[in-house]
Amino acid sequence: MTKVLVVEDQRALADALELAITAQPDMECVGAVGSVEDALPLAAAGVDTVLMDIHLPGADGIEGTA
Repeated sequence: MTKVLVVEDQRALADALELAITAQPDMECVGAVGSVEDALPLAAAGVDTVLMDIHLPGADGIEGTA
């Protein structure tokens, strides 16, 4: 099972990505959050893939990936 974290501040897009991920039998969306600050604890818990927006409030996606 591939664990995916979505980091996207546009709620409609985050919801659509979460729906698409959960529709896959071998994927699990572990969260859909709108900021790097909210993503860090989820990522630290263990994920396989992070879909990260570059333009986010506070720290941007590039800083968050680092």
